[in-house]
Amino acid sequence: EVLHQIDRLDMAAKDLLIYARPKPPERTRINLSNTLNRTLILLQEEPVFRNVHVICEGLTESHTVEADEAQIQQVFTNLMLNAAHACKQGGHVRCALEHPDGAVRVIIEDDGTGIKPSVLIHVYEPFYTTKARGTGLGLPICKRIVEAHGGVLDIQSEVGTGTRVTFDIPEQK
Repeated sequence: EVLHQIDRLDMAAKDLLIYARPKPPERTRINLSNTLNRTLILLQEEPVFRNVHVICEGLTESHTVEADEAQIQQVFTNLMLNAAHACKQGGHVRCALEHPDGAVRVIIEDDGTGIKPSVLIHVYEPFYTTKARGTGLGLPICKRIVEAHGGVLDIQSEVGTGTRVTFDIPEQK
């Protein structure tokens, strides 16, 4: 339990530093399929993922973009954890990569509790959280990273049905 609490505090301190001192992306050519696969491998050890089914689509194709891999992995991690936390035992988290015109679209959705409209309008506000142990920095950090890569983070949610988060990153040919 002590080690778990140390990890939790460490993550809170890291989130605070990332939000307080954002770094511009150090762009290299990356394959988003590989980055998302690596993220999923790391997350399968998280206790919250033991109770949900993760479904992935489009990860066998190459999705090459110019991006900061560590920052994009941070976005994947935050969004996947949020989705898993929203699900009840046996729930589903779907992640997909698609190719709309000139971009790679990332979709992460769950069939969890959904977000009330009164909460949804505040999700990008720093330190706003409905979680007992949350910092309220996960989504503001994701938004900042996605925008630094030329994208827009979009969240659609319906209470009792689930949440769908999407963002596009310009594609590299």
